[in-house]
Amino acid sequence: DCDDAGESALCDPDCTDAVCGDTTVNQTAAEQCDNGAANSDTQPDACRSDCTQAACGDAVVDSGEECDDGNDDDDDQCRNDCISADCGDGSLAADEQCDDGNSTDGDGCSADCRFEIPQDRGKQKCINAMNKAGAKVAKTQGKENAGCIAGAGKGTVADAAACLLADAGGKLAKAMEKTVRKAGSSCETEPDFGYAGADAANAAARDEERALIEDIFGEDLNAAVIDADQDKVGAFCQASVAKGYEKIVTTKLKVFGKCKKRGLKSMAIASGRLLAGCFDEVAADPRGKIGKAVSKLGRKLSKKCGPYLVAAFPGQCATAADTTVFAGCVDRIVECRVCRMLNATDALDENCDLFDDGVLNSTCPE
Repeated sequence: DCDDAGESALCDPDCTDAVCGDTTVNQTAAEQCDNGAANSDTQPDACRSDCTQAACGDAVVDSGEECDDGNDDDDDQCRNDCISADCGDGSLAADEQCDDGNSTDGDGCSADCRFEIPQDRGKQKCINAMNKAGAKVAKTQGKENAGCIAGAGKGTVADAAACLLADAGGKLAKAMEKTVRKAGSSCETEPDFGYAGADAANAAARDEERALIEDIFGEDLNAAVIDADQDKVGAFCQASVAKGYEKIVTTKLKVFGKCKKRGLKSMAIASGRLLAGCFDEVAADPRGKIGKAVSKLGRKLSKKCGPYLVAAFPGQCATAADTTVFAGCVDRIVECRVCRMLNATDALDENCDLFDDGVLNSTCPE
């Protein structure tokens, strides 16, 4: 085909035309490789169709690469060395506010790559007000729940499930309106973290409380409620416990709220990540108030329920062997719902499935 007295950019050493894809590597033509028909622009570790070696930046993930987006933008999710951008690598990714190359909190850039900004008194007031108002909505819906259970047992409420949604006395609506007013008066300047707005706080408090009823009593509330005319003790047991576990909810929310208020005031909490540290205080229960509420529920179960334990509560704790186990199960469920409530109210992303019992086991829904 050709004869250039050796290899040239147009002629291979065997006197055939130099063409990428002929399986002969022509270095004079700047070919790095040539595997003939096996050349590919889409297969990992293949010789490319232009006879260049697979490399970072060719949009194909090859051996030793975590990613390859085919561009030279070092501020996206794939760095120029084809390593996935990660908080703490010193490279500012698109979803990061900062990245100082470490995983240390308290140095201005948190371990989740968000700015650490101590909140002034006005912003603190807003964050605290939303938690307090949200807790009030949760407590109001909790009382509504307990009243529906008690009323259905006595026969004064015809449909317990419908009762949960009815807000017959309008108290829930008033509590939610107060949250909106609080946001208007206390959140003129939006905080840098820990704030998702009045609507988010209201919806989370209301919905998680309603979900809690299903967790305890099962999917068919009307079928689960015991008629006092047929079984007075069983009906009393259900009404008593519905009040008892709401005390656990209230206590957990108070522990979190006090931790947050204290940390914001001292400036120790200056980011969402540091705020989420208050979940640890709920889990640790340093003053034992949560433990007391759980123990009180256990005593109430022993005194009011006795043999009615399983039949009265056909939800997630129906397999509990005794009142102590049952109380612990309820505490876990409350832990889940409170975590979800606080995540939504404070714009956090705590792993609630891990938080509720320390294990990733899908006991707390996404």
